[in-house]
Amino acid sequence: MRQAKFTKLSDEKVHRLETIGFVWNTANVNKISWQERYEQLKKYKDSFGNCSVSRANKDYPGLGDWINNQKKFYRLLKRGEPTKI
Repeated sequence: MRQAKFTKLSDEKVHRLETIGFVWNTANVNKISWQERYEQLKKYKDSFGNCSVSRANKDYPGLGDWINNQKKFYRLLKRGEPTKI
């Protein structure tokens, strides 16, 4: 099996990436607020009559993951554990 070859990221390569808008810190990229996700869920429920959004739903990307996280946070809250809600 071949071993991966690593190269250094030069200042010139960093500059080239930055000139095309490359984002180094992705923590806040495409971050959707709780309120926005809630509004998406309301819209989904109005359309489909339930809140069972598949994680693979292409019309509501990320909403299924958000719902799963809300359920996880709720379970933590009920057990008296720290939560992000």
